[in-house]
Amino acid sequence: MTTASTILYGCNSSETSSQKSSSAINSIIKPATCPKQPNIALQAKNVEEITLSDTILNKSGNVSDNQAIGYKFTAQKGERISLSTSNSNICIWVYSPDNQIISGGKLPTTGKYIMQISALQGQQNFDIQLQLLDIVLTQDMALNIVQKWYSAKPKIFAPPFDTSLAEGITTGNFYQNLISDEGSVAWLKKYDSYYEYKESKIVQVRNFRSNEDSGLINVQVVEELYLHGPKGIDQKNSGRFIINGTYYFIRDNGVWKISDVKKI
Repeated sequence: MTTASTILYGCNSSETSSQKSSSAINSIIKPATCPKQPNIALQAKNVEEITLSDTILNKSGNVSDNQAIGYKFTAQKGERISLSTSNSNICIWVYSPDNQIISGGKLPTTGKYIMQISALQGQQNFDIQLQLLDIVLTQDMALNIVQKWYSAKPKIFAPPFDTSLAEGITTGNFYQNLISDEGSVAWLKKYDSYYEYKESKIVQVRNFRSNEDSGLINVQVVEELYLHGPKGIDQKNSGRFIINGTYYFIRDNGVWKISDVKKI
């Protein structure tokens, strides 16, 4: 299987298994006998719009030397495209939003990209795996991560105290403080307590910033929660609250996660 972090025009070339494992991030598809530009036009009816993310997307199809198919997707400036395919007889080109064939490296601009696939000769079936690398944190992504955090809290801070739910959305000191012997979950268990959540709703986004390596979002949240203990509800730490919080993000093995939270 040939893998590439960014698509170049051309056909796939075979690799040994040891080469495969190291090529997923650094290698590129080297042009064989495929032309630098396709010899056939891509028809609009043969273009499928897809959504790429850091999760692998599997696609398959049939192409020929006179019939191409295409995939249209949105990507952000600075991201990269990863491709894996086992067919060495197909040609692949990727067009940027300004209709230029890209030749490797980070994507030059934010917008709609089109991948065109055709056969080197005759007809060819193919299976490909597509994925975005170096995902740029957007406001919608940040909001989604924060919403996942609030959705997970009822099972993290109450039986079954499932801290594994936090692994995919938190990292760094924030995660360590959560799972440590001196952390909030350990305290709840020690004092036979738990939180009950009646409402958790993001009502306003006040600020958002991001770059290639970090980001933050400041949101206003309405949260109704009740701290239950051996003697009943702790009235001082229970009720309906309006919280202004800043959530900080960093990459953890390529995945954006919450690294810190500061309440204002």
